[in-house]
Amino acid sequence: MNAPFKPTNEAATTFVRRHIGPSPRDVAAMLESVGATSLDALMSETLPASIRQKASLDLGTAYWIVRFRGR
Repeated sequence: MNAPFKPTNEAATTFVRRHIGPSPRDVAAMLESVGATSLDALMSETLPASIRQKASLDLGTAYWIVRFRGR
């Protein structure tokens, strides 16, 4: 069951907006659409444990600076 794509505003269709990734509101709407309570729950429901990476990725300091900017 795929919902049709409906951008909420023009900003969602700009190059920068598309390449930054989903906003927290976008993620919440997606999770509600598929009936999952969180991204972790969604991954648990869709990816078999046998193919999941067990160790955390070392994404380095730059990732965390970008990931949590503005919070």
